[in-house]
Amino acid sequence: MGCTDELLRDTSQALARGNLGIAADALAQAILLDPTHPEVWYQTGLVLYQTGYTLQAIAAIEHAINLEIHGVYLLTLAQIYRGKGQLTRAETLLEMAIDEDSDLIEAWLQLGCVYGEQGRFTEALACLARANQPGFADAALTEIAKIYETSGRVAEAIAAYDQALSINPDNVSSLEGLSRLSLAGQYTLNSRQSARIGSLSTTFAGCPSHSQRSVELALAEELAWTGAS
Repeated sequence: MGCTDELLRDTSQALARGNLGIAADALAQAILLDPTHPEVWYQTGLVLYQTGYTLQAIAAIEHAINLEIHGVYLLTLAQIYRGKGQLTRAETLLEMAIDEDSDLIEAWLQLGCVYGEQGRFTEALACLARANQPGFADAALTEIAKIYETSGRVAEAIAAYDQALSINPDNVSSLEGLSRLSLAGQYTLNSRQSARIGSLSTTFAGCPSHSQRSVELALAEELAWTGAS
């Protein structure tokens, strides 16, 4: 087991340097040494996803879950499926993640997003309210605002967007939301918001879907966290 742990440390160091190739090599050796180590399979899945092998990443993370039910493993797999547009599968995995760890706030946030994308707004708002906690509040409030905007509850949408921006003035999705409302004549942007939206206009044009952005950011953060540990 000691050798496997050393290889996981090598993986972490390689990821901290952004060297996915060395990380992949270390994980391949770790699998040969201990093919029943769930963290080895989970980290392998993260590396495979980052290198563009989505189906293989799914298989590796599913194998990790078969070896050990873990909330973070379930959450990550759900994010991948959500990025692929497979919302029913993502929903099931997120519910499993919450059953495993009800304090996993990111799972509540993601489940709220999935429910929102399915048009199940009452359930979405309940999950997002649960996710409205430090570290996740601006993201949760932005998703709440989107639901209000979609439902025609403009005043509540504006309040939620404004609250999200008070926490994170550079929240792109909230700026986008206020920009939409401004174009519809339902909101007046202040000077700072106008300047920020103008500087982000090229980003808006080429940015991926929200769900795909969530997968990419979350997995990048997971790799960075692992590399720092």
